[in-house]
Amino acid sequence: MITRLYGQAGLSHIRATVLALVSGLLLAAPLLYPPLFALMWLAFVPLLIAVHRATLWQAYVWGLLSGLTLGMAAAYWIIDFLMLSKGYGFMLSLVWGALFWLYTAQLPALIILLFAWLRRRTGLHDYILFPVTTAALCAVFPLLFPFRPGETQTEFLMALQAAALFGVSGLDFIIALVNIMLLHALLRLSRLATLLPALGLVVAWFLYGWYWLGQWDELVARQDTISFGLVQPNERPTLQRSPVYPGYSRAFPPEMEMTQRLAAAGAEIVVWPEARDKDYFQDKAVARAFTNVIDNLDISLIFQDIESSEKGSPASPVVQYNTAVMIANDGQEAARYRKMKRIPFGEYVPLVSDVPALRVRAENFLGEFLNEIAAGQAYEDFTTAAVTMVPLICYETVFPVFVAEAIASVARAETGPGRPGGLLLAMSSNGWFGATRQPYQHVHSAILRAVENRLPMVHVVNNGPSVVALPHGRIIFMSPPQHAGGWLVDVPVASNFDSSFFSQYPHIFRYFLLGLLGACIALALTRLKSPNSRRIDDRQ
Repeated sequence: MITRLYGQAGLSHIRATVLALVSGLLLAAPLLYPPLFALMWLAFVPLLIAVHRATLWQAYVWGLLSGLTLGMAAAYWIIDFLMLSKGYGFMLSLVWGALFWLYTAQLPALIILLFAWLRRRTGLHDYILFPVTTAALCAVFPLLFPFRPGETQTEFLMALQAAALFGVSGLDFIIALVNIMLLHALLRLSRLATLLPALGLVVAWFLYGWYWLGQWDELVARQDTISFGLVQPNERPTLQRSPVYPGYSRAFPPEMEMTQRLAAAGAEIVVWPEARDKDYFQDKAVARAFTNVIDNLDISLIFQDIESSEKGSPASPVVQYNTAVMIANDGQEAARYRKMKRIPFGEYVPLVSDVPALRVRAENFLGEFLNEIAAGQAYEDFTTAAVTMVPLICYETVFPVFVAEAIASVARAETGPGRPGGLLLAMSSNGWFGATRQPYQHVHSAILRAVENRLPMVHVVNNGPSVVALPHGRIIFMSPPQHAGGWLVDVPVASNFDSSFFSQYPHIFRYFLLGLLGACIALALTRLKSPNSRRIDDRQ
């Protein structure tokens, strides 16, 4: 029936446009509501049908239309973000939001355009070209909030497990492969000889997932647990100095009272999220008060604050860092971690922040939301007798290679027998996005880092939801969003620090994809220059 949609020149423009819109909505649906994860496995199919016999220009336009639909549906929260962070009115926020959606739409547009061009010029099978193009571009295309199909699959645990070998890019590859296989089934394009190897690869991926999902369920059931106290203050987002609430003080904020309650309930480690300034680094009286309370409670406390240093450059003698700090159960500061991956246009301006004249203009334009900070220079770990924690701040959780390299750095530093097991500890604040789905998108994306590196993750978020996930992606706790409170969660942790294949070799599959894509492009260019080159449309 599908083949009857085509005339001599392919689909009509109206039908192709409708299919592109449908594809964009299918791509967006799992980002808005994770239980719809299955839609991602067929989301590209309508768009692929639309561009099957289209020109390259048409392929780009329909890919762009699909990308715009995806952006407007799944990233509608950019309007809230601009209104809260910049104080813009709705119409001005809509204009900037439209530019944001237009840029993010380039990713699906380029995927479809490059795939359409390669399939015309290389003679290689779609089962190679589409998965390689999709996974490679999703891995390297620069986005403020990355789009990776695999990060929509956190409720499909069997699909996640092989990410410990290949990272989320491997799952992106498999999702794209299933999409192109469905297209060929609908249009009856593939012979059995080409279908079987692709089907075998998909089956192998899921058999691996089925086996290791069961193995990890059994493994974590035998592990000892550590009681983590999660504090979620639900503060309103602002870069101004935070108020002192009635009955509290700088030295004794509401978070500290909740910490006392959690300690009394049995917490061994209490974590506060990324939120407003605590004055821990600026006020020695606050620092003494914090350490005295923790010493009396006999727990470890981890929190984030803004740290100032006078070791900057002559142009900027005072620099600030977004810093996580750990106070051990003896009341002594045990470690600090300075955030290394900064948010473009929020914590620095690419190519501008290091030029004083341009920096001033950027500060005037971006206003309050530009809170210029310096990048940290080293990975750190927060270690107790029971656990080695790898700290991550804010959007550091969305960088797979960065997280893997942090774990590898800690693993190299942790030498000797009897070292405690590992855990990913993330502290974030998503209040700038209001009561939207963006905080859910953030924490579900971060869960892939737990699976990739085979470590549990505790992710504490200022406005929620805060999440605890196990090394195979199973969520054992999720707090309600837009709600203040404290929760005690028993987290299984291995007795020894270990990691995954991906943690040790995070670049291998990505470099393989990029190398293969580069070879395809080189082949296409060679055939383009050849006097005997010809257009290749439908190959079996």
